[in-house]
Amino acid sequence: MLRKVNRPAGVVAYTEPWFDGLSDSFPLLNDTFGNQMNQNATNAGSPQAIHDGTDSVAWTGTNVAGSSVTFDSTTQADAGTKSVEVAAPSVGDVWQFAKGSTFVSTSYAAVTLRVYVDSGWGVGDEVSVYGYDTSLASTLTNVVLLNDYIDTGLTGAWQSALIPWVDLGIPTSGTFEFDAFRMELVSKQGAAPTFYIDTFQAVTGTDAYAFVTDTPFGQEFHVHSIVVSIADALAGTLTDGTMPGLAYDDILGVSTLNFGIKLRQRRNGVIVFNVVIRSIQDLLAMGFQLTNVMSDGTNTAVIATLPFPTTPLILAGGPGDRLEVLISDDLSGLLEFKALCRGALQQPTATVG
Repeated sequence: MLRKVNRPAGVVAYTEPWFDGLSDSFPLLNDTFGNQMNQNATNAGSPQAIHDGTDSVAWTGTNVAGSSVTFDSTTQADAGTKSVEVAAPSVGDVWQFAKGSTFVSTSYAAVTLRVYVDSGWGVGDEVSVYGYDTSLASTLTNVVLLNDYIDTGLTGAWQSALIPWVDLGIPTSGTFEFDAFRMELVSKQGAAPTFYIDTFQAVTGTDAYAFVTDTPFGQEFHVHSIVVSIADALAGTLTDGTMPGLAYDDILGVSTLNFGIKLRQRRNGVIVFNVVIRSIQDLLAMGFQLTNVMSDGTNTAVIATLPFPTTPLILAGGPGDRLEVLISDDLSGLLEFKALCRGALQQPTATVG
């Protein structure tokens, strides 16, 4: 009999789930909008320019550690003729955008930037972003990873990233001050990435709408699938009826999203699973299956399901453990957009004897 390689010696035995589970489902909810994710979360007002490759006067870019960043590169540009080029930095390289005076965050809600991944961004490559006080030589915000806000596998194209104040731990009321944003390559796998940054700015308006699900404290929820329901005013059928009339590069008639819908899991407050969805194609590419498509010739509804057939996604039932969807674009054109988690909620195991 052949034995599977790389497996330890031992007895192969019949097994059963080690806990008693109660089938349940939990919708993703927002305190204001409930489960209705078809909201307009776009930003408005006048932005605060941070850096655009020196096409205009903004904050000052400098290399703090290393020399891998060129702040007026003409190799790529999303707007104007120049951008910030980050060319294969070493781990520990730090670069800075300093205002030269105090930046008061109260009037703003997030930072946005355009990113162009040229090459080399591997799975283990991480670029951090944080607010910094140069006079105190101190980091004053949470440290987040730029790769949690972009599609690092998308090369040769500009894409948008939005980092809300809530992720950076910046309060949305009161006075919170610092004078610089810093970035750092904190880890890499193989060759370091080369990428470009343009139109880096602080924006007003919303800081993204968060729809979250968590579980009762002390009770694990084993997520077996995530189910998304989307509907819009769309005929949805081809003339010959051979297949659904859906475009790959939009979401039921809503054009490819700028910032994208972020689906992510937090474990003890740390992001451990994160994807960005800008179109139906992105849903399918990450494993969602169109389990139902219906149309009456005027409106079309789609049910998309992401199954976890062998290893469930586990929400541990404690502080900071949750699944969340972040909306940063205008989805108000949709008739419906909802999501829920289906699975098994851990129950206390009965004692025998």
